[in-house]
Amino acid sequence: MRLSKNQGIHVSSLCIFIVGIVLTVGSFILYTGSCLSRCYEDFMKAEADYRDCEVNARQMQEASDALTAYIRRFALSGDLTYLEAYFGEAESGRREQAQENLHATEEETAIFARAKSESDLLMDMEYHAAKLILAAQGDDTANMPKELQGYSLSETEYSMGTDALAREALDLVFGQEYQSLKDSIDANLVEFSEAVLARESLEVEETAERLERLIWMQRVGIVIVVVVIILLGALTYRQIAVALQKHVKAIMDNMLLEEKGVYELRYLARTYNAMDKTRTEEEQRLREKAEHDALTELVNRGTFEILLKNKIEIKGKDAGAFLLVDVDVFKEINDSYGHAVGDAVLKRVAEVLVDNFKDRDIIARFGGDEFAVWLTNVDRGYAGFIEQRIEAINQELQRPQEDLPSVTLSVGGAFSREGDSFQAVYQRADEMLYRVKKNGRCGCMVNTE
Repeated sequence: MRLSKNQGIHVSSLCIFIVGIVLTVGSFILYTGSCLSRCYEDFMKAEADYRDCEVNARQMQEASDALTAYIRRFALSGDLTYLEAYFGEAESGRREQAQENLHATEEETAIFARAKSESDLLMDMEYHAAKLILAAQGDDTANMPKELQGYSLSETEYSMGTDALAREALDLVFGQEYQSLKDSIDANLVEFSEAVLARESLEVEETAERLERLIWMQRVGIVIVVVVIILLGALTYRQIAVALQKHVKAIMDNMLLEEKGVYELRYLARTYNAMDKTRTEEEQRLREKAEHDALTELVNRGTFEILLKNKIEIKGKDAGAFLLVDVDVFKEINDSYGHAVGDAVLKRVAEVLVDNFKDRDIIARFGGDEFAVWLTNVDRGYAGFIEQRIEAINQELQRPQEDLPSVTLSVGGAFSREGDSFQAVYQRADEMLYRVKKNGRCGCMVNTE
């Protein structure tokens, strides 16, 4: 499976790997199944061949025994019915069919051929015995079966009497030589059967071993499939399901996504986090824009009031001082120099206020030419300090800078009291501002009550 630079597994690679495993193991199982089928076919063929060989051997044995039985009964009784039955069996071709239908090795076929050859020798003796019986009965050649018409006796046999001919026939079919051939035929057929059995047993044993190996291979294949499925299931659960659950929880908790799981989920996490960062930055920008004055970059009146209400209501008495600042005759500056210069003057006023107060203090533009300052953690003892600081600011603003006209500030201040509200502090500071303006502007008065 292909890994990305951050070690995440690609879902596409995981799918290809799963398909590859399934195809590989499936092909292996199909292959072993095909081999099992061939082994079964070989097993059945071996069994069928053995049965065929047994049938052919039994057919040869039965045909030979039938010929012997018929000729012996004919020799004992002289009944031509047995002779007809004998030649009927001989003409049936059962022995020849048994030899032709063999599915045996060359060595096994040779053993079977010996039995057939010995059976043919027996038939020659049986023909001879039949000829002797017929001669003893006085049958002429014309009435003999066609198989015996061309068979001739010796001059000695023709000179023998009826009883002698009959005894000679009985000696042929019941004699030691005849029985030895019969025993040899039986022995050859037994040897043939044993040879076939030994060969087929070996083949069956080899097939059984192959079957056992293939069965074990299939078992191993099935175990591998089960293990792979479990591992893939665990991997999929961990890399996809668990990672998705964590992503969903993080989204619901409004948190950044952890880069875990498959490559696609990691990529999703990176994309989401980047978008979230962009969104957060945009929200921060919009929040700052909403909370700050666009011209001076000071907090606006709405934000200032929210901050100040919190401080006054929580800290109460001696929480700080509120200053309300007005730029004197600002309308005249706009009318005389234009709004661009007026805006530059407002920006300079904002910069001077920021430079002259501490970072913990809050400075805001209320709108137009009106500013506000909240001095944190100061009490009524700072009233003189505040007035001096405003005087210093006015002196600085009256010094020309970058072709801007000089300006002055009128400031009214008030300290917060216990149980105060923003409006109450604002009203007291506004009253002080009104007094400053009434007294000619460019100054500061702080309510210390």
